[in-house]
Amino acid sequence: ENDYLDPATGILDDAFSEAYDAWWASRQARQQPAGYADSLAAFWEKCLPALLGGQEGENAVCSPLNLYLALGMLAELTAGDTRQQILDLLGAESLEALRTQARQVWQGHYWQDGISASTLASSLWLEEGVPFQEEPLDTLAEAYYASTYQADLGSEEGNQALQTWLRDQTGGLLEDQAGSVTLSPDTLLALATTLYFQDRWAQEFPKSTTQPGTFHALAGDQTCDFLRSDWTETYYWADHFAAVGKDLVSGGTMWFLLPDEGVAAEDLLTDPQTAAFLQASGDWGDQRDLVVHLAIPKFDLSAR
Repeated sequence: ENDYLDPATGILDDAFSEAYDAWWASRQARQQPAGYADSLAAFWEKCLPALLGGQEGENAVCSPLNLYLALGMLAELTAGDTRQQILDLLGAESLEALRTQARQVWQGHYWQDGISASTLASSLWLEEGVPFQEEPLDTLAEAYYASTYQADLGSEEGNQALQTWLRDQTGGLLEDQAGSVTLSPDTLLALATTLYFQDRWAQEFPKSTTQPGTFHALAGDQTCDFLRSDWTETYYWADHFAAVGKDLVSGGTMWFLLPDEGVAAEDLLTDPQTAAFLQASGDWGDQRDLVVHLAIPKFDLSAR
């Protein structure tokens, strides 16, 4: 929300635009080759239904990005059929190709500039006293930017070290959740990856238009504040959903998908048109610029 926006247009002042242009130029300097993440489309399609399905009306959130890095690290530490199954899931032809892709994913999605942040972190935890080889650890550091730690895994001290690392890498937002993460005393090795994301709307919602309303949740109607706008937006629609995107300062977009009448939100997880739309590829539907009366409930999302 912002008190210094034109409620009719949502446009920020010239000073912001100039600062944004300078920031965007610096971001472009770190961009990866066009299409570098195209090979990950099959992985996204497989993991999203597996991670978000079956929630029985509960809100859920997942990050395919740091899951990809975690599985890549696991492939480095396995062999035979297990390694090949992971490579197939990640769409990588070889370990060398996976390492190249992992570096590009990390570099293309890591930034922290004081306005927005997308910070990835990876770590390998080894049991004290267990011998290890330096070469795999060097590979994890170089290709996955992973740190390595040794501790008495499963002990109170070891669990506290892991919990502290998780809190530090996520800006303290997972205080309670990180405190519940423990390892068994039998653990010899553990992998941990995190993603901390923070951003702002490119066109912020005027505070003057924020008003309470009724949110029709599966568990029943609830009253909450709604962020509202009546701006010209690109409205998208396909056979089973409609969508509107809100641009973020970082250059990304947060998509809001509304299932059609009789279509459950979970059905969209396996809908080919939804996958094509989110990946901006293939035939997914149509679009038109319209004045969209947008109302988004303000909410907090906790992870378990």
